[in-house]
Amino acid sequence: MELSHLTARLEGMTPLASPVFVGRAAELGRLDDALRRAEAGEGAAVIVGGEAGVGKTRLVEELIARADGAGHTVLTGGCVELEGDGLPLAPVVEALRGLARQLGPDGLVGLVGDRRGELARLLPELGRGAPPAAGEDAHSSGRLFDLVLGLLEALAATRPVLFVIEDLHWADQSTRALAAFLLRNVRGSRVTLVLTYRADGVGPGHPLRNFLAEAERLRWAAPSGRERTRWVERVELHRFGRGEVAELVGAILGATVPDGLVDEVLACSDGNAFFVEEVVAASQDGSLGVVITPTLREALLARVDALPAATRDLLRVAAAGGQRVAHRLLAAVAGLSDEQVWEALRAAVAAGVLLVDQDAGGYAFRHALTRDALHDDGLPGEGKHLHRRYAQAVEADPCLVGGPAQAAATVAFHWYSAHDHVRALPALLHAAEAAECSYAYAEALRHYERALASWDEVADPGALTGKDRLAILEAAILAARTAGELRREDELLARARVEASRLGDPVRLALVLTEQSRLQRKLGRSDGVSEAQEAVRLVPADPPTPARAAVLVALGKAFSSVPRRAAGQAAMDEALAVARATGARRAEASALLSSDCLAPVWGEPIDVRRGREIAVELGADDLILASYTHESDTWLGAWRFDEAILVGQEGLRLARRLGQERASMIIAGNVVEAMIGSGRWTEAERMLAQLAELVPVGINAMFLSELRGEVALVRDRLDEAATALAAADSLRAKRFVDSQYVLPSARLWAELELRRGDPGAVADRVLETLAHFDLPDVVRYVAPLLAAGMAAAAEAAVVARVRRDTEGLRRALDGAGRLAAVAAELPFERYPSGEAFRAMVAGELARAQGGADPGAWASAAKAWGALGVTYQRACALRGLAESLLAVGDRAAAAAELRGAAAIADELGAHLLRRELGELAVAARVVLSGPGEPVDGPAGGDAEPCAEDGPPLGLTARELEVLRLVAAGGSNPQIASALFISRKTASTHVSNILGKLGVATRGEAAAVAHRLHLFDRAASNAR
Repeated sequence: MELSHLTARLEGMTPLASPVFVGRAAELGRLDDALRRAEAGEGAAVIVGGEAGVGKTRLVEELIARADGAGHTVLTGGCVELEGDGLPLAPVVEALRGLARQLGPDGLVGLVGDRRGELARLLPELGRGAPPAAGEDAHSSGRLFDLVLGLLEALAATRPVLFVIEDLHWADQSTRALAAFLLRNVRGSRVTLVLTYRADGVGPGHPLRNFLAEAERLRWAAPSGRERTRWVERVELHRFGRGEVAELVGAILGATVPDGLVDEVLACSDGNAFFVEEVVAASQDGSLGVVITPTLREALLARVDALPAATRDLLRVAAAGGQRVAHRLLAAVAGLSDEQVWEALRAAVAAGVLLVDQDAGGYAFRHALTRDALHDDGLPGEGKHLHRRYAQAVEADPCLVGGPAQAAATVAFHWYSAHDHVRALPALLHAAEAAECSYAYAEALRHYERALASWDEVADPGALTGKDRLAILEAAILAARTAGELRREDELLARARVEASRLGDPVRLALVLTEQSRLQRKLGRSDGVSEAQEAVRLVPADPPTPARAAVLVALGKAFSSVPRRAAGQAAMDEALAVARATGARRAEASALLSSDCLAPVWGEPIDVRRGREIAVELGADDLILASYTHESDTWLGAWRFDEAILVGQEGLRLARRLGQERASMIIAGNVVEAMIGSGRWTEAERMLAQLAELVPVGINAMFLSELRGEVALVRDRLDEAATALAAADSLRAKRFVDSQYVLPSARLWAELELRRGDPGAVADRVLETLAHFDLPDVVRYVAPLLAAGMAAAAEAAVVARVRRDTEGLRRALDGAGRLAAVAAELPFERYPSGEAFRAMVAGELARAQGGADPGAWASAAKAWGALGVTYQRACALRGLAESLLAVGDRAAAAAELRGAAAIADELGAHLLRRELGELAVAARVVLSGPGEPVDGPAGGDAEPCAEDGPPLGLTARELEVLRLVAAGGSNPQIASALFISRKTASTHVSNILGKLGVATRGEAAAVAHRLHLFDRAASNAR
């Protein structure tokens, strides 16, 4: 369609917006419900999405009015676009400024206590900001997160709080990280968090997509009892239907609307609320006959085209400044007086093209699409000219755009957009430094990368900046690491390595190599040893230097991941000596943190605590958090689970305060592992569910999958355990993973194969896995794997004997013998539970060889008891009872079975309880206490048999069939031997499998042999 005429002057136009709120009843109801949940102290979060112009802002305005009327404290802030670059933490700064106006500066500072200096880094008007603490560059954005959360909680102590962040599609990474942090942490408070974003602005590759995916995982709170409660609401706004368009047009015009006009407006706007208003406002008087162009530009600019020429010109200047522009800045760029700006823009405000932004002292385009259309409508070269004017104006008076970080970012952006690289390069470096001081590390990275892009466009960039290219690369690498941008860090490190080599600076090259060593491990590519060794080679030992200490620490860490304990400890010892000689306190702390884990014998984490003390002195949050990882792991290695849990939980509380929950998942995994080891499986399952909400990836996801498999195994959910193990294996594929993940995963597989698959295949795979490691350095993980492998070999031997499978028995005994040879060379004494595992290996070896060793199992039970590890003690008691039964001491076996069953019942160890029940029934032992009912099949026990009754409830005929099954007979062979039909033989086999609680004929044969069913049947017959 063509626009036929638009002759009305501005003063004759209709009102732009509806005076009443139209439609959205269901959506508003969900927002009202969120406010009520916050009032009740449950906390609530709502993400509102929809295409541009669909009505997100109008919905939020209605919510704000309702919250204000209900007595809530309202904070609002919007993300700001600068040609795709969000100003760092713009919505936080805007919200805090609004709060400062409400409470006064002193009232705002009173909410944060002694942290005024940190707050002033965001709001310079509060005074001089506190400089970053030493070491803060690694994780200090967490301090901001903690500051904002603490402020919200302080406000909520008096009244419920509504915090609105608009236009999240323009958010910088720091703002997205803060929003993600608040989504997880305002639960259980009197805070409602509302986030809006433009859905059509979030295409493939947009960084907000990952945020939204994570938010989707958070939609439901962790299970509480049997109920799940909705936590994060997603509200998607759709275009209006005909009825709503009619209501909106009628509200704008204040009159009944003819059907024909409704149809025309609907056809032109397609139900988009903003376009409905634009179409109506661009008509002469809302009457029939007005035809609006269907093109987007005409729809957006129809109102602008009707404005005076001076107003249109000034709007184009404003559009180059962004979605929002301060009055004073616009006047400076346009070269106009205040009066001239007011006169020109009054018409734009009256027409609804601009809104007055009282908080910022300026103006905002009512809709971003209008701003976009204006900016794209300029003449060739006009945009560059305007960007240059903006940069010059802000350089002349930084107060035009607020604080230093905003001013620096604005100047850098406009010089870069003007393609004036001589001015852009130093401005970008200044903006990066200012962003770092304001916790905005992702934005600092972008500034550094743009500076690198401008570097080659300048004749003498070194003279201009006082730096070389490598210095900028080093700063960008640090910003990338802090922002969690691992892939970009990897690319920058590769460039830095080339640049350092070109410069011929061995020390700087060595420091780049240490970072590559660390990143290789984090990305799962290698152990990073070669890079670290090359770094040490490049830095001379004499004289000692802090750089030498740093590269030695990197080498020690690389060796510890393999691990090669002696080499790692030697590197750390030298690093400590050099660090202390040169005063390199950070290197000293790093070396101390790793020393306990490299010690030949596990003990108390004394060095870790010393390292933490130094880290606290330095204010190095990253090292402080790392100390909790190392200390909890050291307690785990010592089988001191309670200490590991306490220390790990303390570290997690710190991580939450610093906004580093995702970075602290290894600490969380250590806590879960300790809970599993101590038998606190319900707590472990609950914590695993909570960790899933953080959407772990990479090594963290693999670690947590393994732990889920561990819990599922002891709970007798074997299919679930197998699924978790498969997930871990898929994450492990094609990446370097060290012993602390490979060997426990192999043990979990061996445990599952022992119960679900062919135990005869286990020994070979265990031995193959062990061949890749220097076993004395990994006793912690090898000892339990050897015990599991030997148990599988023993079971394979049992099955082979029952089946009279000579070749199978030979393979099983060969596997057991090779495992025993490995065990004989293993320094079990280095590991606190080593003697217990050594005894269990000996007990299983005796079973594999067709005998029994009650003494070995008794030693294992005693050792586990001394360590206070009740679950493992119960497992050893089970082995002891089975050995006692094999040597004919039924009374003693009964006592051990009852003791093990009591522990299993207390812990909820369902797999162990089931296996104990099977053994007890075969041994004619009643596990239930006096006066208590005997456990039924769900508990693992069958009804106890009389002393002279058939074992496990099998009939005499079924025992005959089982004997033939154990010998490897097929159904036709069994039928022929017993002179019965094949169908009858099949029925007997099915009944036997059911009574024994097994799934296969091989498992049935193994149970028969393990429980000596044929021996007891023969004894009963005599």
